[in-house]
Amino acid sequence: MNAERLQDSELMEQPADSGALAAPVPATALVPVPESARQLLLRMFADPYLLGECERAELVAELRESVSAHPEVAELRVLLGMALCVNLEVQEALEELGEGVRLAPDSFIAHLKMGELWMRLRVCKKAEKHTRQAALLAQNLVQAELARWLLREAGDPRLQQVTITDVRMSPDLRLARVYVRTLAGPEGGEAALRALRRGAPHLRSVLGRELGLRVTPELRFEYDTMPDQARRVDELLRQGAPPPKSDEEDQ
Repeated sequence: MNAERLQDSELMEQPADSGALAAPVPATALVPVPESARQLLLRMFADPYLLGECERAELVAELRESVSAHPEVAELRVLLGMALCVNLEVQEALEELGEGVRLAPDSFIAHLKMGELWMRLRVCKKAEKHTRQAALLAQNLVQAELARWLLREAGDPRLQQVTITDVRMSPDLRLARVYVRTLAGPEGGEAALRALRRGAPHLRSVLGRELGLRVTPELRFEYDTMPDQARRVDELLRQGAPPPKSDEEDQ
């Protein structure tokens, strides 16, 4: 890989596709970072162009000291990898982000930042691997947090019997399709969907706050009909009738 071919401006760009879930990385209050580095990180998260050359070098140096003191903290590796990327130290950025992924294979932000850097280096297969894993982890995070929110909001009778069955993220991570079911079936599901759709803007802010996301995906709630379709097919098979044709077969 010829890192020298990478244009400086590309490394300084904000993420183009996966920025919908670009967190200001792990909450720096939870990792051992000096106050001076913390302030530089906040400015870097806001806009990497805000940091001058000396400030970028200072940030990298302070984060290296933190990593040396706490080598097993994956969040520190990710922060250092991001700072190295902004400072145009590509090879070391790859090494630190890779170590972050190794230490925390279920870290959404580690896979996201690694995928972004590989994409800028035009190594598409590796970029796809990490961005796909980031999307899967994001789905799990969003589903878990929505389920917790439902438990907190159980006082609303329209939401008492709602279950989040699945979350599907779009490839660019800007849209989350949230599939739900209710014990009352599709009829009761309509009222639940209206309540969820009405509360979608609030839910986006809840997700951003609880998961540490700067920009959260758009939430689209849909009733999950897959169990009903599977039951219908099973009943037809038990009766010896051919299963219904799919829309594609009818065309």
